[in-house]
Amino acid sequence: MKTDYEIKSIKDAIRIIEELNCDNVFLGKIDKSSFPYGIFYRGQSNSEYSLTPSVFRNINLQGSSEYHSYALSEQEIFRNAQRKFRYSARESDRQLYELFDWLCVLQHYDIPTRLLDWTENIAVALYFAVSTDNTGRHCDKDAKLLILNARSLNSISGHEKSRNNLNTTDSFGVKLRTTMIISNTRESWRKLWVKDYDDIRWRDEQGGPLDESDFATPIAVLPNYLNQRMFLQSCLFTLHGGKLHNGLLDKKIDKSSLPLPISLEKINSEQIKMGKPPIIIEAIIPSIYKEKIARELSYLGIHPGTIRPELEYQASYFKRKLMT
Repeated sequence: MKTDYEIKSIKDAIRIIEELNCDNVFLGKIDKSSFPYGIFYRGQSNSEYSLTPSVFRNINLQGSSEYHSYALSEQEIFRNAQRKFRYSARESDRQLYELFDWLCVLQHYDIPTRLLDWTENIAVALYFAVSTDNTGRHCDKDAKLLILNARSLNSISGHEKSRNNLNTTDSFGVKLRTTMIISNTRESWRKLWVKDYDDIRWRDEQGGPLDESDFATPIAVLPNYLNQRMFLQSCLFTLHGGKLHNGLLDKKIDKSSLPLPISLEKINSEQIKMGKPPIIIEAIIPSIYKEKIARELSYLGIHPGTIRPELEYQASYFKRKLMT
């Protein structure tokens, strides 16, 4: 199957989707009449970026050659953000019962989380691939559109059968991965679940015991829409499991530690090595075509004024339009 695509216009993106709709290798046995369909899209302004959630990224400290990982402070970041949000949020926003819903809110405000943004709308993904920075400039690097077969990912990573093999916020695999935020060891992580799940939930389809390493992989999740932006952007997420220790993926860990995260790229490459269909298709957007595609999207009503409903973004978009 074809895996190397290039996008120079919206028409090219549509052509890719039409090809994939006819590609039974990539789509597998997906029922095209079913909903949700199970294909996730993501746009990245720099094709060199990895598919790594913000909490697992290494951040260069300003004025220093050292790097820091938010993963070292993940539990602290989550608890403090959660505490402050309860105070500042509107009354209607405070009733968030699932840890995953809290992650969605924190992601909305650019707080580092183990979520990676996707969308079910390819036009929205293209918007983020070609969007400008705060100064109105396009990144001078080639961009990338990523297309994920979410149900294939979940068939590899998931242990709980759900409708169309897509996880919702109350799914077993979602809950286990989100509680890794507030756990540092295998023992503390298991203690969170021993009261709520009997032994049968810790066994896979073959009857063997499940291990913590089974939850180091990412899974695709259909979130609850908690705000207008999530609705307008047709938000979807991959939730990434595992735990970083000292901010290093290659660090050896002892048996008491939670397993290291397994990336989407690793799962995809292993699928290909085994002669199986990839779970991710990539399309490069040459940097010289970013402005053209952004203009085409604007003709279709996809621009900052429709993607970001918050007042500060609306004001910024309005001011920029006045200057052009």
